[in-house]
Amino acid sequence: MLLRLYTMLWRILAAGVPLLLWRRVQRGKEFAHRRQERRGIASHPRPPHATRLYWLHAASVGESIAAYVLAKAILAEESQATHAPTQPQASSHTASHPQAHADSPPQTHPDSPSPSPPQAPTDSRVYIVMTTATTTAANMLAREIARHHLPIIQQMQPLDHPRWLDRFLSHWQPDVLVTLESDIWPMMVLRTHKRGIPIAMMSAQISTRSFERWQWVGQATRQKLFGCFSRIDAIDETHRKRFQHLLGDLGDRQQSHPHPHLGISGPLKAAAPPLAVDADLAKTIVKASAGRFILLLASSHVGEDMLVADAVISMQRDPSLLLILAPRYTDASTSSQLNANLAKRGYTAPLLSRGEMPAPDQPFWVADAMGIMGTLISVADAVIMGGGFNPLGGHNPMEAAALKRGVISGRHIDKNRALYGRLDDYGGVVWASSVHEIATAIIDAMASPSRLARLNSAAFQAWQSMTHQAEAAAKHARTLAESRGAMPVKSKSKNRGK
Repeated sequence: MLLRLYTMLWRILAAGVPLLLWRRVQRGKEFAHRRQERRGIASHPRPPHATRLYWLHAASVGESIAAYVLAKAILAEESQATHAPTQPQASSHTASHPQAHADSPPQTHPDSPSPSPPQAPTDSRVYIVMTTATTTAANMLAREIARHHLPIIQQMQPLDHPRWLDRFLSHWQPDVLVTLESDIWPMMVLRTHKRGIPIAMMSAQISTRSFERWQWVGQATRQKLFGCFSRIDAIDETHRKRFQHLLGDLGDRQQSHPHPHLGISGPLKAAAPPLAVDADLAKTIVKASAGRFILLLASSHVGEDMLVADAVISMQRDPSLLLILAPRYTDASTSSQLNANLAKRGYTAPLLSRGEMPAPDQPFWVADAMGIMGTLISVADAVIMGGGFNPLGGHNPMEAAALKRGVISGRHIDKNRALYGRLDDYGGVVWASSVHEIATAIIDAMASPSRLARLNSAAFQAWQSMTHQAEAAAKHARTLAESRGAMPVKSKSKNRGK
């Protein structure tokens, strides 16, 4: 009943979608010339010579990093199987290390919107279609695809209308769908499953709040949705048990919904190689810092920035400290609000978006630009990771760890608990919540270089321990794609209609 109501609601709302999309274009949340992709109308032809096509879906930046890591591991796996001298492609399941094939990683902050999705190379036989829900993630992926000339086609996620999903599936004819982390759309799952296409959820996680909301969904609905998955690989045992609870007694149902395999893949985004560093920009920042201890607040949200700023201010205006504020969202309104809040405390901050560098008489600098997080981490003496001081679930601390930086973090890290758990096991994180605790952590880092060095070394070791996780996930994805068999391509979608 619930799924029928959901479908009916989409059919009712479909007429208003064009207006909604146009308003999102005006707010910079959609590409004006790619709105048709939201209705399943492709902006790129299906490669006619493709023998296998993977569909990877990721909601936003964090999930897209995981998807990008998996995509490169899949391509490495397929390449090795194709060139194996003694066995056919279908029997080779050994993936090379994804980092060995990722000479430049995706950035957590994208460049300005690309005018169109990049063109994939025409000499490949294996392709990956990657859908995302946000322009931020689309920009990040487009830059990496173009830079490395990968057989990956980026498209915006089709909205969850049955007709639009059918149109998307008819055009792309994927051999397998892999969703990343926690993005579950009922029609995406049901319409894909109806066509006999295997579905997997990898690096799967479900927050405490989402888990509680799923309890309100009837067991029959949960079983129908999750029963469409061939496998669900969670980030850790805690999340695996949550999915097991949601599945319930699915194994006793009819054979049309067999119990999916439940495993643990680990958090795939932790396997991403280190972020790129702009050496020239790094030298400029270090020179402008004038020998001060550089503290970076990375990927912060409203409220977190002033919590850390107040901690710095409480240190009695220490002139040997520079705090770089790098907000998660780099729009003009965020920078204006940040500076307005600093002004209430008697400070101003130069803005990188205006071409300004750190000032010698100001303890704050706002790095409100995209695509530079790797550079900022590389110049920082200590890193405070945003997203964990407010109930937001935290952000990926392994971006800092990969560049040999431990982190100071708040405790609201539910979405990234597995990453922080590994970091904590190695001793690569310092927990702090209040202004006083943050100030104490900063003072300790400044006062004891040896303690800070141990923190950084431990974080790097934690990251190294997680870099092989994409290999197994790629093998599983390839096995699912093979399980569908060599099916003839159906008649091409005309990509018309509403």
